[in-house]
Amino acid sequence: MPYAESADAQIFYDIDGDGPALVFLHGGGGNGAAWFQQIGYFRDRYTCITIDNRCFGRSQPIDPSIYWPKLFGGDVLAVMDKLDIDRAALVCQSLGGWTGLRLALSDPDRITHLVVSDSPMGIDNEAAKADAEAFASRWGKKGANVETEVLNEDFRRENPELVFLYRQISAFNPLNDRGLGAPLAVHERVQRYYAPDYVLTEEQVAGVKCPTLLINGAEDIVVTPRTMEGFSKLIPGAEFEEIEGAAHSPYFEKPDRFNEVVSSFLSRHPISS
Repeated sequence: MPYAESADAQIFYDIDGDGPALVFLHGGGGNGAAWFQQIGYFRDRYTCITIDNRCFGRSQPIDPSIYWPKLFGGDVLAVMDKLDIDRAALVCQSLGGWTGLRLALSDPDRITHLVVSDSPMGIDNEAAKADAEAFASRWGKKGANVETEVLNEDFRRENPELVFLYRQISAFNPLNDRGLGAPLAVHERVQRYYAPDYVLTEEQVAGVKCPTLLINGAEDIVVTPRTMEGFSKLIPGAEFEEIEGAAHSPYFEKPDRFNEVVSSFLSRHPISS
C-alpha cells in the first residue's frame, strides 16, 4: 500500500485520475474511503488524492501520542512531495477544514484553492462556540450513535444502506468510538483541536489569498449555516454555498449537488499546474 513518511507516521494515500491535483481531506468520522462519491466524478478531469489522516484508517501507527493537529498539514505536504505534486487544490470536510485553512495560510505557494465543508476550522469565533455548545448538549443525549445523528433525518430514513456504510467507514478509525477500543477519548481530541497554539483569530483567517469556497448543509447542527456564512465574510473574496437537504456531510448526503458546486467553483477559478 502507498505511504508517505511524515513525523513518526506513515500516511496512507490513494491516487486516481489525471489533471490538476485535488487533495481530499476527510472529517473526524471518516477516512479516505469516505470520498468514493467524489473520486468517480472528478477523476476524468483531475488527479484525485485521498489521504487517511494520521491515526485514521490505514495510516500507521495508531498511537495517541502522535495525534497532534499541528502535524496534520505536514502530513499532507509529505504526500504531495512523495507524488512530486508542487501545487494542489484542497477539498476539506469538517476536521479536514482545520488542516486546509492552516495550509492555505502557511503554504500559499502550494495551495491553489481551498474548499471547506461544514467545519468550524478551529477559529476563535463566538458563533462557532455557540454551535459547539448546542451540539455537545444534544450529543450527550444521543450517545454512541452520534456519527449518524449528524446526517439529515430524511436521508437516514430513506437510505439505511448508506447510513450503514457511513458507520462502517467510521468504524475503520481506531481512535473513534466505534473503532478498536477508542484509545483517545473524543473530548481529548477536541481539546487538541482547540489548543491555544493552534486556534486562529479572525484577523489571521483574513490572510487567506487563494480562491476559497465554503459549503454548509442547510440542516447541519454541528456547524450552522449562519456560522459558516460568517466565516466566508472573513476571507477576502470567499464564496458561500448552502446545500438544501443536507446536514453535516453534504458530500455524502447530497453528493451530486456537492460535486456540482465544487466543480462550478473550480471552473470559475481554473487550477494552474
